[in-house]
Amino acid sequence: MLRNRLAYGMTVIVLMLLVFVYEHTMTYMALYAVLLLPLLSFVLTIATRKNFTVTESLSQNSVLKGQTISYLFDVKNNSFLPCTSVQVCFSDKTAAIETEFVDKFFSIMPFKNYQVTFDLTAKYRGTYEIGVGSIILYDFLGLFSFKQLHEEKITLNVLPSIVSLGALPLDSSNQGNNMSKNFNQDEDYSVISDLRKYHPSDGYKKIHWKMSARKNELVSKNFQGTHKNSVTVLLDNSVTNLPPEQKMPLEDSIMEACVSVLNYVHNNMYTMSLYYMSGPEQGEEGDFDYLYHIASKLQFVDTSFQDFFYNYSKMQVDTDNLVVFVQSITDNVFSTLQALTMFGNNVILFYFQEEDTEKIAYLRELKRLSCFSFKDLAVL
Repeated sequence: MLRNRLAYGMTVIVLMLLVFVYEHTMTYMALYAVLLLPLLSFVLTIATRKNFTVTESLSQNSVLKGQTISYLFDVKNNSFLPCTSVQVCFSDKTAAIETEFVDKFFSIMPFKNYQVTFDLTAKYRGTYEIGVGSIILYDFLGLFSFKQLHEEKITLNVLPSIVSLGALPLDSSNQGNNMSKNFNQDEDYSVISDLRKYHPSDGYKKIHWKMSARKNELVSKNFQGTHKNSVTVLLDNSVTNLPPEQKMPLEDSIMEACVSVLNYVHNNMYTMSLYYMSGPEQGEEGDFDYLYHIASKLQFVDTSFQDFFYNYSKMQVDTDNLVVFVQSITDNVFSTLQALTMFGNNVILFYFQEEDTEKIAYLRELKRLSCFSFKDLAVL
């Protein structure tokens, strides 16, 4: 645009010198025409600017990490005037999305449209807003530009990938302490274990009607219990002070490890719950699809995990299989881990930053505690 302005300025100077040297009707007409052209160009560009539409779409709005999808951008000129020069700038400021897109310059004839299609690759799990950042229109002389910010964005949900795990050292119902949560009992209503006096909380299903009629009082049935294995996952989703190029891979690794463990737990028929830091409701229990959906959209928050972890250990009633994901093993996390193992929990720890080798060696010597680096997921 600078070159166009310099060329226009030189043209005006040459015509003014020509008028000064050779005064004639034609030279004056040429000078006036050149002086009026910028105004005409400005007005036509303003008129065209308000008469084009932009549409965007993705081949998929929800993808797995590492998957490549197509992005379509369409500009339509709804005016009878041509858009002589248009520049489209794509908003790709996040390192989580790889794209081959470069800024495009093109022209659009009256009532025509221009389409751009290119590929996007999602590098990290998360929710991202992508799309055109701005559109710049230039007049046909190249003297003026009008930048329009494109506020509408497309939301892309990138789901964490699941790593297949070989084995995790989980306690099952035929191991360990019968007082643990892993031995929460469901009742098999087809097998009666014994009879007892009716209690108001029993409900009608437990009343043994024949025996009640014989004894002239309500008698309840005790049913045989069935063992139920369980796993509780505790997730450190606290915000770190790392730069973005290190922060996104770290958060992605944590969530990928979390959903991989949840998938393993699901495949091995354990009931599972997920505890994380987010508002008053910090624990969720459900099947794999439900917990995977939560983990996929989980945000990292400015909250202390060590306080959250300590409070959980104080509120825990029954022992359990605990899988703990921590970014780093602080002194408070270290002491809480020891306390949980002393209470009888089977603890599996995954840490995601370099730690003191002596500290890790000590934790690995503790009974009922297994300690892994997130890098160990690939070889489990």
